[in-house]
Amino acid sequence: MEVLFDGRGSAPAGLRDTAAQRLHGALRRFAWLVVRARVRMSDVNGPRGGLDKRCQVALETATGRTLLVESVAGDWQAALAQAVERAGAAIARVRRRLREIPRVRARRRADPEALLT
Repeated sequence: MEVLFDGRGSAPAGLRDTAAQRLHGALRRFAWLVVRARVRMSDVNGPRGGLDKRCQVALETATGRTLLVESVAGDWQAALAQAVERAGAAIARVRRRLREIPRVRARRRADPEALLT
C-alpha cells in the first residue's frame, strides 16, 4: 500500500511518518484491497484556534472505488487518529460487501437414467 501525504497550512511535517505507520497498522488486514492511501491535513480556520484541524483520508481500492473519510479535531494527532479509525471501519464495510456477493449455483442436471424410464 502506498501512502501519500499532503500537509497544508501549519500541518507539521513530522506527521508524515506517523500517518503512514498508523495507516499501515490499521489497514494491514486489508493490504490486498487498498492500493493507495492519500492523507491530507489542513488547518481550517488558521490561527484562531478551536476544532479546526482537519484530516482527510482517501483510500483507493483494488476494485476501483475511492473511499473518503474525514475528521475534525482540536489537535493534529486526534484528527489523524479519528480519520484512521474511520478509514479502517469503511474498508471493513467494503470487504463485508464483497463477501456478500450472491453466488450463482450450477443447475442440477436431470438424471439420464430417470429420463429413460
